[in-house]
Amino acid sequence: MLVGAVVSGFGYTSHMDNRGGHFDPQKITDPVKMHEYFINDDPYEIFAGNTDAKEKVMKLLPNLARPNRVPTQPAGKVAIRSLSEIKVPALILTGEFDIPDVHAHAGAINAGISNSRREIIPRSGHLIPIEQPALFNEAIMKFLNNLPR
Repeated sequence: MLVGAVVSGFGYTSHMDNRGGHFDPQKITDPVKMHEYFINDDPYEIFAGNTDAKEKVMKLLPNLARPNRVPTQPAGKVAIRSLSEIKVPALILTGEFDIPDVHAHAGAINAGISNSRREIIPRSGHLIPIEQPALFNEAIMKFLNNLPR
C-alpha cells in the first residue's frame, strides 16, 4: 500500500517546492509555524473543506516532527529505475486534492509496477487516512479481498 507516495529519480516541479506559490520556506523558519501552515493554509496537505481533519491534526501538532518539508532526493539507488522489480500487487492511493506532483509520481509508480492499481480518494488532500478514514479502509479492504488466495 502506497499512500501519497513519491519516488526518487522522478523529480519535482517548482510548484511542489513552493506549494503552488503559497509557501516560501525562507519566510517560515519556526517549526511550529511551519506545521500550522501545512495544517491550516497549504492547499494540498489537507482538503480545505475538511475542518475535522484539520482540528485532529492540530491536536497532534506537539507530537509532529517535520522540521523541513521541502523535498530532497535521497542518496543511493534511484527507485524509479527499479519499480519493475516489484512483483507483488500494489495499491497506490492519492488524495483528490493532493499536489499535482504527487499525482504525477503516483502515475509513474503505477506505470512502473506491473501488478499495481491506482485509486484517487475523493475529498482528501495528502493525509488520506486522517481525512477520509472510512474510504481509506474501504479501498484497502477491497484491494486485499481481491487478491488471489
